Amino acid sequence: MALSVDGLNTIDARETTAADARKWVLGPYETVIIRGWQTNKLEARRFEFTTEAGSYGQALGKTANLGVISAVFFKERMSSLRSDSSSDVAGRRAPAPESSAPANQAAAAGAPAGADMKARDEYAATGMGRRTDHAVTQVWLDLEDVPAQTMNIRYEFHPQLVRLGILPPTPTGDPLQRRERAHGFEPGFSPEPPRQR
Repeated sequence: MALSVDGLNTIDARETTAADARKWVLGPYETVIIRGWQTNKLEARRFEFTTEAGSYGQALGKTANLGVISAVFFKERMSSLRSDSSSDVAGRRAPAPESSAPANQAAAAGAPAGADMKARDEYAATGMGRRTDHAVTQVWLDLEDVPAQTMNIRYEFHPQLVRLGILPPTPTGDPLQRRERAHGFEPGFSPEPPRQR
């Protein structure tokens, strides 16, 4: 699988065609989570949603494809019984599962409530986050010339998705109307806040 984020290969950050790109190796029906940019054979730097100005692409001066994730899948040639030829790919060892949220949760969730008007003019991109263990092994495979499948995902912050008409605008409720609908007693007991349970 050739995987690019913001037009940059996730293994070496090069801008190439999918056929010429270094690739990740997956077995049939296998899934994998690629958590970041591979910086060497042992580590990656986590993907982190950010603005265009804070993106990895901006740091490298490669900004033509910000906001796009592409995955292109190639099959190994049936005649290849040994890994002894053309395409350069990276095998991978699955990293230990992590339960931590993205480093920049506000960006990942879109603009927070009460964000200033400047947030409406920001566009999403991907930056380099903290280091994480991700050991890989380099192998060579003979792959078919034509991809078996291609998938492109365009991503954006919430205000821009609203401007594009993909999401409806967030209704702005009038606090006075909310207070007019308020009433007194309801049956039941006092609930505990979730973090105190």
